[in-house]
Amino acid sequence: MTQIININKQISDIFTLEIKNLKIEEGQIIALVGSNGSGKTTFIKTISQNFIYQKNTDIDLTSTYDVLQQVSNYGSVKLFDIALLLKNLYKKKTDLNKLFGFYELNNHKLKYFSNLSPGQQQRYKFMLLELLSGDILILDETFNFLDTFWRRKITKRIQSKIDQYKNVFIIDHNLETLKELCNRMIFLKGGKILEDTKNIKDIEQEKFDELVGSIELEPDFEE
Repeated sequence: MTQIININKQISDIFTLEIKNLKIEEGQIIALVGSNGSGKTTFIKTISQNFIYQKNTDIDLTSTYDVLQQVSNYGSVKLFDIALLLKNLYKKKTDLNKLFGFYELNNHKLKYFSNLSPGQQQRYKFMLLELLSGDILILDETFNFLDTFWRRKITKRIQSKIDQYKNVFIIDHNLETLKELCNRMIFLKGGKILEDTKNIKDIEQEKFDELVGSIELEPDFEE
């Protein structure tokens, strides 16, 4: 199954996300790359229907999304209670004690999210994804604050889960990780697609850095 995405979303007087006839085939694991402010976050918020009004967009409105966001706030609810809520909501048979153990968070089950270190927070956010049941997975800066060991462990975990999803979108700045996980790479610049390739294995670091380029200005946007 192929979906076609069209977005013409003006964020401010100086920034518009303009995506024309982007074809997404089922089974593609897509790396979204670009400088800070190139439109990556606005793109994933739009396709995952995180904006109230989807004006000037033609996107898939039937799929559900599991999203790991850069910024999360779980308030004054203990970590175990959040996981239990999701387990019951999505009718999962997951053993929560084993899941907390796998992510080495057993000693933190009765803590609040704000009490965790940045690395522990990132592991917990990814752990919660395992309790969801969406059609499409979006990973926004999944590996922030993770050391080499956890980066490798979560990479393997992603590889073991990819077949559960119709598509996966990954935002990251590490070329080797993207080569390992993805089969397509889309470079964004100024709210538009600069380059779109399936020949990820052939991309060299110098070319990658050149296409990512310098920092741009993408206004913070909420509808």
